[in-house]
Amino acid sequence: MKLLNKTYTTVLLCIIIITSISCKKEQNPETEAYRFSRIITDRDWKMTTMSITPAFTGTENTFFKQQFENCSKDNVFAFWTYSFSVFEGDTKCDTLTQERRDGGWTYYSNAKTLELRLPATATLPAEAYEFTNVELTDNLLTCSMTRTFDSVSYTGNWTFIKQ
Repeated sequence: MKLLNKTYTTVLLCIIIITSISCKKEQNPETEAYRFSRIITDRDWKMTTMSITPAFTGTENTFFKQQFENCSKDNVFAFWTYSFSVFEGDTKCDTLTQERRDGGWTYYSNAKTLELRLPATATLPAEAYEFTNVELTDNLLTCSMTRTFDSVSYTGNWTFIKQ
């Protein structure tokens, strides 16, 4: 009888150990889209550098061109879950425009693309920008965008740092 109890106890213990091992769930690594959202919504982002290739000649689309003027270089972007605000810095592009503009964003991890959408206001039309080559670390966001005007393709590059 003691031998039978020992055998049952041993078998029961083996079943418990095997069950606990097989029930352990592997922790899934963080998805790229979740990681992006977690980092970008953590703090505000300030534009630090912008460049465009080739240089503007003066006849290009003014909305795209304005993004490269000195008055835009101190803007701050605040991101929340699928929404964002652009706060105009101390240097104003136009004293008549509002100092804050709100919009929505979507990140496409398979293409490393960030889409920013701004609704129309009383003085500005609705705008949508698709940034490509998006790279995000804990403190640095870089991206680029290409637009064509008068058969010339312009590529803008932006760098933002976390505030």
